[in-house]
Amino acid sequence: MVSKFNLGGLCDRWAIAGSVRRKKPEVSDIEIVYVPRVERKEIPGQLFPHSQSVNLVDEEISKLVAAGPLCLRLNKNGRPIGFGTRNKFLVHVPSGIPVDFFSCQSESWWNVFTCRTGSADSNERVSNAALARGYHWRTGGPGFEDMRNGGIIPVHSEEEIFAFVGLPCLPPENRI
Repeated sequence: MVSKFNLGGLCDRWAIAGSVRRKKPEVSDIEIVYVPRVERKEIPGQLFPHSQSVNLVDEEISKLVAAGPLCLRLNKNGRPIGFGTRNKFLVHVPSGIPVDFFSCQSESWWNVFTCRTGSADSNERVSNAALARGYHWRTGGPGFEDMRNGGIIPVHSEEEIFAFVGLPCLPPENRI
């Protein structure tokens, strides 16, 4: 799939997160975090053509879903579980492996990437340590929200996230 889906020209930044990044021997899904490029494109119309902003990664993912190498992931009732503007839960059809795409803004990169890398226990430790200090870890936002005044403390690296809450920043493969 990677050879047919080159994110390089479609986004400003991307990386594989989750259990792949944590180098787990068994992986249940592939998680990709990206900052998309957005371009204005002309949209033909019968009477009034117009332009609109188009997320280039979303456009390419939609083409791959239409062509068949990716399909929407379904819940136990056979309904799609998510193909929104931020999260897309898909399946790589030839392998059957779930592939999750997580879109974010540049200022949210480190929170989203760290959270999507996990593990769930590591995320819980960060979140609880933040709460103990009076902050809420905004995993989809630019940093930590001060629960007293609502201000945001931005973070600019994974190390900064862990340091802010007073935890050691372990390599991903040691985050259990």
